[in-house]
Amino acid sequence: MISETVLGHLANRFGSQQENLATEALCFILRTSPAASHAFTEFVRQIGFDCPEDLLFEPQRGGLEECVPDITCHDVKGELRLIVENKFWADLTRHQPRTYVRQLRQTKVPAALLFVVPEARVPLIWLEIVRQCEADHIPVGDVQRRAAMTTGRLGEGHHIATTSWRSLLDALSQAAPLDGEIDRRNDIAQLRGLCNMMDEEEILPLKENEITDQHMALRIMNFHDLSRAIAGEAVSMHLCSRGDPRTSHLRYSSGAYVEFGNYRAWMGFDVVAWYRKGVSPIWVTFLNEAQMPEIRAQLRELRKTSPQRCYDSQNGRLVMVPILLTPGAEKYKILESAMSQIGELAEMLGVRLPSVTRNSEDPEADHDEHTAPQTIVEVGTEGGTLTLFGDRDAAGKWRFWTNTDETTFNYLLDEEDLCGLGDLVNISKPVTSFCDALSLLDKYRWYGFVPLKIHPDFSAAILREVQKKGTPEEIASWINRIH
Repeated sequence: MISETVLGHLANRFGSQQENLATEALCFILRTSPAASHAFTEFVRQIGFDCPEDLLFEPQRGGLEECVPDITCHDVKGELRLIVENKFWADLTRHQPRTYVRQLRQTKVPAALLFVVPEARVPLIWLEIVRQCEADHIPVGDVQRRAAMTTGRLGEGHHIATTSWRSLLDALSQAAPLDGEIDRRNDIAQLRGLCNMMDEEEILPLKENEITDQHMALRIMNFHDLSRAIAGEAVSMHLCSRGDPRTSHLRYSSGAYVEFGNYRAWMGFDVVAWYRKGVSPIWVTFLNEAQMPEIRAQLRELRKTSPQRCYDSQNGRLVMVPILLTPGAEKYKILESAMSQIGELAEMLGVRLPSVTRNSEDPEADHDEHTAPQTIVEVGTEGGTLTLFGDRDAAGKWRFWTNTDETTFNYLLDEEDLCGLGDLVNISKPVTSFCDALSLLDKYRWYGFVPLKIHPDFSAAILREVQKKGTPEEIASWINRIH
């Protein structure tokens, strides 16, 4: 997971003790910012006890029975008033909360124990706290579930509570700009970036229906396949050109590196962008940081659309464009819409859009005007797809070429086997007769594959060819698809 802040990035890259880092950062903010310290006191008073001002914050001091609270807070008289235990996804230890509660009960003034955890974990950690307290004969009464925290009474004026990092940092950030403390607000933003990264990085508690829901698994497979289909068709239609397909699969995404003229980009199923922006699972991300100002200027109109179709990422170092998907539509309609958006994107970037690679042996070819490419027939193979495209010149004469996309082998084969396959995406030279077009297909025994899309103007000729060469089962499959 890529963090949006330096602190989160460094913690993810170099550290395994992110909870300790977050604790030190929080303690630093509270000790150096009077505004944040005051906001923290007001926030803690929601627990239900009279927390004094001017607390002294001490990170990770040894205590009772070798127990080490993350932060202990004492008043000016040296009395313990608050123990703060910071968690991301680590389990409670045998000291938490039992030993901390016994430590609170040694004080002569009201005190509290506060657990700060990711928002999704607040209800679960509270149930575990109550369970452990009950097992140690520590009753938790008068439970209150507020917007910012869940609280309970321990007796003798003491309290216990859970809250989220988000709620706590929201309270601090609202106060930090006061009295010229802009630096502290930036510090809080850095800590928030770390907490957001940890919130996204770990596995949330699973629901039973999520574990057994095969439709969820199928939908994820659909998005992977759709991303390859969109990238493959965009390359076939020469809306962009393909980069190295073997380096296209990232930690939380799958797709392909492409080029829009001189602009290098990545196109595919991007789970992180989908989670953060919620616009689409399929994205185009431009990668050359030096070109970002130029790309932003050319795509500025996409920021005004609804939904927005151009975003900055990683503090402005990347520009991302979602490919909006058509709900309730068949695959070919989704692809048509995606090609329209990618074509618009290419035009805004000033990319010349030839419909197919010109035949260098034909000096007049560069001057021909052709219609937009159309899918004549597309079949699904074990490793990807095989597509026959066509377009027409001003006189109505057709020209055809094939595209083979076998990037599925990126999932099925290891690196050694992939090295022997060569380029996984190939586009043939164009031919001008349908008979020659069928010859291009015959290299792959296309009639034995699964028919995905058939152009209505060519369906009869295609079916005749299948009936000549296919088995009875293959012929039946094509008849069912056409009709």
